Amino acid sequence: MNAMIKFTGAQTGSATIQFTLPGFYIINNQCTGTTFVKLSPATGTGNAIGAPPGQKVHVFYDGTDMDYVDFPTPGSAVDLHINTTTLPPWMTACSVAPYLIKDGTVYTSSIYPALSALLGSTYGGNGVTTFGVPDERARARLGVDTVQAASGATSGRVTFAIAGFTGSLLGAAGGNQQLQTHSHGITDLGHIHGVTGGTKGGITGGATTGGSQDTPITAATITISNATTNITINASGTGSSQNMPPSIVSFLPLIKS
Repeated sequence: MNAMIKFTGAQTGSATIQFTLPGFYIINNQCTGTTFVKLSPATGTGNAIGAPPGQKVHVFYDGTDMDYVDFPTPGSAVDLHINTTTLPPWMTACSVAPYLIKDGTVYTSSIYPALSALLGSTYGGNGVTTFGVPDERARARLGVDTVQAASGATSGRVTFAIAGFTGSLLGAAGGNQQLQTHSHGITDLGHIHGVTGGTKGGITGGATTGGSQDTPITAATITISNATTNITINASGTGSSQNMPPSIVSFLPLIKS
């Protein structure tokens, strides 16, 4: 009995490998393609698991269920850079998904008891029979302000007064891709024009009362009355927060179940 089982080749369809002897196994899946290799009990209705492609994983068969050994801690995050927005095939081959997409979905606690105990109702569900996962779709992630949460002091980086949500509350979310709604105040002071009198066409400018060409008016300074320009600046933006920084969408956010 060899401890390592290696799979190679280009798959044209999904394959199920059945196990009869309880024990530890190292699975080395080097197959290529868009299908999966499933590791399943030979008899019964026990849990099956998928073999992650391109890596070696330690698995255990107890005679009833197949399971992974030394997988990440429940609740830990994995950013999977793939060319799809759905779980990869090897994860869908598992009877109980080893990872969940962080899309705000509410799940049954009895299926994922460890993750349910960690998250409670923070991201949805009632925290007893159901729980929700964070919704990180097209959102930047922020670390919780632990100082503010513990003592009321704040880093001032994300505050409700400015951002519309607080950085010390797990599950708080906000922000908007549109420019924040705002207006520009302007004071129109008006203006005056001073004009020095002069002579043109036989008429000497100056007095506020004119005369004929034969009767020149007295030279003086002509003053144009003060007037406003009616300049206005319209309000701009329809968002509820500051607009987003340069960003990239490059990974599928997962949480270990």
